[in-house]
Amino acid sequence: MQKNLIPIYKEKEIYTIFYDTEQNKLYRFSHRKLGSSLTYMGLFFLFLYGSKMLNGIYQHYRNPLLDLFLFVVLLISCFVISKVLMNQFYFQRMEHHEFYNKDNMKHIADMGRKQLRRELILGLGLCLFLSLIGLVLFVMIRQIEPLIVFGLGLVPIYIILLTRPFTRNVILKKFQRKEIDL
Repeated sequence: MQKNLIPIYKEKEIYTIFYDTEQNKLYRFSHRKLGSSLTYMGLFFLFLYGSKMLNGIYQHYRNPLLDLFLFVVLLISCFVISKVLMNQFYFQRMEHHEFYNKDNMKHIADMGRKQLRRELILGLGLCLFLSLIGLVLFVMIRQIEPLIVFGLGLVPIYIILLTRPFTRNVILKKFQRKEIDL
C-alpha cells in the first residue's frame, strides 16, 4: 500500500475508496477474499495448541531477558503480518481513477467518518482491551498463551493505525466542507 493513499470509505466487503494525497485523485480498489472463517478458526487453534508446546519450552528457560526478547519479536512480527494483510486485502490497480461530484463526495465523507468512528471506538477499543489483558496476564502468570492473545489483539491495532486515522479524519472533514477539488 502506498503511503500517499488514504482509505476514506469502505463499501461492505466489495471495495474501498482511497484518496491519493499527492495527485489529488480517488481510486477504488476491490477487496480480495482472504479465506473462509474455517481457515481463521484453524489458524487460531493452531496458535493456541502450538503455544502450549512453546510454553513447555518457555517454562524451562524463562527470565526477564527472554520475556523482553519475546515481546519485541512479537511486536515486530505483528507489524509485518499487519502490513502483509493490508497489502493482500486490496486489488491495487491504479490505471484509472474515480470521478465523483462534490455533493456525492460529501455523502461519501459523511459515511466514511461514521465508519472511522466505529473503527476507532469498537475496533481499536476492543483490541486495546484484549491486548492489555494479554500483556498483563503474561507479566503476571508468565505463560506464552497470554502473550499470543496480546499479539492477536495487536494485529488489528496495527492495521487500523496503518490506515492513518488522523490524516484520514482531516481529509474526510475537508471533503465534508467541500474544500478538496478533484
